[in-house]
Amino acid sequence: MTNLNWIFDELPKSKAKRGGSPEDYALGNLSLDTMVREVLQNCHDQKLSHEVPVTVDFRLCDLKGESRTELLDALSWNVLEGHLAGMAAQEGPVADTFKRELREIRDREFLRVLYITDSGTKGLLGDEDDGDSNFGALCRHVLQTSEKDQDRGGSYGLGKAVLWAFSGVSTVLFTSHLSKADRHGSNRLFGRANLSYHRAHGEEWEGLGFFGLPDPTGGERSVSQWGDEAEVNAQNLGMPFSWSEGESGTGILLFDFDEPEQTDDRPLGEVAAEIRDAASRWFWPCLQKKTLKVRSMAFDGDEKVYDEEATTDLDEIRPFVQIATGGALKPRLDDEGDFGQRLIEIQVPGRKAAGEDPGDPGGKSPAILRFGLTSSDSPWAGRVALIRGAGMVVSYWTPRSSTDSDLNLYGVCLAGTIAGHVGESTDEEGRLERFLRAAEPPAHNEWVHTTKRIKSRYNQGSWTALDGLWKKINGAIKELVGSAVPPGEQGPAGLAKILDPGSGKKPPKVPRVELEHAEASLDEVTWEWMVEGAVTRSSGDQSWKARLCLALATDGGSSVKDRLDLGNHESLTDGVRCRVKDRYLEIAVPAGVPSAEVKVWSAPLNRIDLEPENPEGSRGNLSVVARSARLVVDVSSLPGPGSE
Repeated sequence: MTNLNWIFDELPKSKAKRGGSPEDYALGNLSLDTMVREVLQNCHDQKLSHEVPVTVDFRLCDLKGESRTELLDALSWNVLEGHLAGMAAQEGPVADTFKRELREIRDREFLRVLYITDSGTKGLLGDEDDGDSNFGALCRHVLQTSEKDQDRGGSYGLGKAVLWAFSGVSTVLFTSHLSKADRHGSNRLFGRANLSYHRAHGEEWEGLGFFGLPDPTGGERSVSQWGDEAEVNAQNLGMPFSWSEGESGTGILLFDFDEPEQTDDRPLGEVAAEIRDAASRWFWPCLQKKTLKVRSMAFDGDEKVYDEEATTDLDEIRPFVQIATGGALKPRLDDEGDFGQRLIEIQVPGRKAAGEDPGDPGGKSPAILRFGLTSSDSPWAGRVALIRGAGMVVSYWTPRSSTDSDLNLYGVCLAGTIAGHVGESTDEEGRLERFLRAAEPPAHNEWVHTTKRIKSRYNQGSWTALDGLWKKINGAIKELVGSAVPPGEQGPAGLAKILDPGSGKKPPKVPRVELEHAEASLDEVTWEWMVEGAVTRSSGDQSWKARLCLALATDGGSSVKDRLDLGNHESLTDGVRCRVKDRYLEIAVPAGVPSAEVKVWSAPLNRIDLEPENPEGSRGNLSVVARSARLVVDVSSLPGPGSE
């Protein structure tokens, strides 16, 4: 490979040592499901036109023999191996990972890699140092993304982090056939290794390494290779330029493919099938509209062991697809196959002006809710698929409203510009689209009012807007499938008397305190529970107080006698103060703040005081009880300033 090589960044003048990248920790869960979501979202964001679908092929390969040798030679393995050995020579869990992966690459007869190729996309456009280009954002720069297309899925420039996370040695290569020829040509080749500080080849290195040609301007760095040479070298890497005339796209090689959450490599067919299912699970709206095609393949050497396309006919998502396509709509859902729809409006807060964005005064935006009843079972039964204009299912959200039916309820919320695809797209839908995009955290897996983008770009009212959406979804479910009151039924006479407007008495107005968007996890090393969520109050604008406690409850009578002792706590909302008193987390919230984001940890569960009637075999057995227990989180109002 003529002149192609790795060039790593030297230590800066400050001699500061880089321990890692901030994006390495931004996405949290690093399952294969997450990787597929982020990759497909990025590919779909780069669609060249609305008329041509984006096609994405995943090709998982265990390379053997000559294919394995050719890839290592083409990758300048003699140089890269030294830097990986430098990483392995250090101490700590990162070094242990590199030791294991380096040993596998050297000793195993096969080398596992994942090739991802898309077409119908723009390709890696942009100069070497253009921060607002596809090339710069994906290949060279950190935390960079374009703000030009507000209908896209991503917004933080963090989704690309999963690429390096799924390489056991944090090394990814790229090829591209550009939709618009650069002054250098249309074929491009480049690579990047996301390492941290290490010693290699007798020197100290900052961490980042880039694969390409030496910069002709004289800088100590690598730049892209172009033209026919790039195409030849890509072929040697197992990344042939397979785009037909008039097509464009990008190829990605995850070198030493490794699943961070798996201890050992899984069978090829199992991984490829999960890739196909994840694509179907999260992108069925795009598959249904035929704006996206996904194929998953696996090869054991030269033998193809799996080849399937993503589909809308996957069992777990079929009910949602049926609801989205619809049928005759009914005012109430009673029987198998009944469908209902509600059109709602969301009050979007004003958006502040910034740069070329003139801002927006805010206002009402429409959304579409569709529901259906079916006997089909699915992990997502009882959930509502939240979808906006990008066409990806953001989340399968669990509503609070219960149903009066033995059948399973499924729902779809079409918000933002995707609601216009059903009818006519409007400025109002675009307003909600931008708001929801800003409300997505880096993983794009929920809508919350606490993102940095919401706080910096929107006026007050974000929590109210999202809370209004959840309430309207719950209200629609109650209308369509909630318990119907029999004719003439008035309830208990005493209650009717209290609530009778003619009596001159009014029920007391007591603001309701609840815990929303809660997440809990058990650390099996420290044996601490961690709970994070938003403590909210339903009404009132005065200052208020609430308290929260934790307890465990298990099946089979193994209940816990007392509240759990609490350890650390943290307020994530400005102006909110917290303290622990008598095993309660007391939360003081200032006026005008309807919701307080908090985190709280239990004290280490070194001993659990079980009721004496519990079965002898599990009394006091921490591992048995903690793993089988349900964490109970109790939230209540606390008398104080502003109480009503």
